Amino acid sequence: MNDWITPFLRFIMCILTCYRITELIVLDDGPFDVFKKLRESVGKLAAIYSSARGLGKLINCPFCVGVWISVGVIFLLMFPTVYGDVFLIFMAIAGGQTFLESFGGRWNK
Repeated sequence: MNDWITPFLRFIMCILTCYRITELIVLDDGPFDVFKKLRESVGKLAAIYSSARGLGKLINCPFCVGVWISVGVIFLLMFPTVYGDVFLIFMAIAGGQTFLESFGGRWNK
């Protein structure tokens, strides 16, 4: 565990990590279109099975996905490890960059 990462900084990094992972799943295509294929697969599953319709809506809703991602990320906040901190730093930097790009309005699909 890194001593220079205060609980407040770890909390901010968790927020940015949650933001980035949610953006990856809901909006980005991802490397090799992995997230796009995931959304399409869930959409096809939802079209076939009526019981999966909620899942089809969930994977396209950033607010819903963000809640479920935060459930996983909270463990990195509550039980810090060196590997968890490295992951948080990596994803927080990517989340901050993504936030600034979306805030700046330069990235349009």
